[in-house]
Amino acid sequence: MTRNLWIDEIRKRKVRIGSGTIDASAQEELSVEASGEMAVYANQLHRMIHSMPEGLASVFLLVNVEGHSYREAAEILKIPNGTVMSRISTARIRLAAMVSELPKMRA
Repeated sequence: MTRNLWIDEIRKRKVRIGSGTIDASAQEELSVEASGEMAVYANQLHRMIHSMPEGLASVFLLVNVEGHSYREAAEILKIPNGTVMSRISTARIRLAAMVSELPKMRA
């Protein structure tokens, strides 16, 4: 018990001073190991997003995947900011409905 606490403390110290992690910006490529089930789920989500009308999918991807603000997405797509907000809302509702129909994943 005491040994485990000590090991945990050593790990925490390394992270606090920065020697226990690698800065993401310094990495050439980030990778996450996913289970087969997670890969299937990700592919299903990808197909669902691309099955939506182009206007919804493009706004959804710009904001939720690429991380653009609503204003930036509006400028990129040359549409009003209100249209971006409306399309994001509609896309999220549609995606949530599609996801709710999927079988539940095991944790």
